Amino acid sequence: MSSGEKQKTQDHQNTSDLLVGLLFLGLAVFIIVESAGMLHRGQYLVDAPGFIPLLMGVSLLVLSVIIITQMIIKKAYLDVAGWTLDNLRNDDFKRWMAVFGITAVYFILVGRFSFYVLTFAYLLAMFLYFRSTKIWLMLLVSFGVSLLVYLVFYLGFRMPLP
Repeated sequence: MSSGEKQKTQDHQNTSDLLVGLLFLGLAVFIIVESAGMLHRGQYLVDAPGFIPLLMGVSLLVLSVIIITQMIIKKAYLDVAGWTLDNLRNDDFKRWMAVFGITAVYFILVGRFSFYVLTFAYLLAMFLYFRSTKIWLMLLVSFGVSLLVYLVFYLGFRMPLP
């Protein structure tokens, strides 16, 4: 590997670290906001159900800021365009984005549609995307898993699902 290729690889690694730091920063803010809403349910701060998630969110926020700061010092933001173009040509990245997209749609729709129907559709979409097996088997497994979730969690444990 030439020194130019090593530098490009290092620049891409720094850009990846910057983007992951930003992703975790967003996640930390979400966790902090959601857990802060649960703090009023306990008698004291430490026995509230949102206390531990709040601590984890603050820790994640601090660590994310550290990573982002380090990457800004290394000027990782200068290679975002090159990193993006290289990854858009990468088949593994395309597959990851497709799975992420299907999963994001699933999470967005949970609570708006029947959980069991949505889980069936999600599993079927994943099986179809990966071309796992024959269509009848994909349908059967998706239905079977959704039915099993219903039987175990809703009927067995009496646990309401979204």
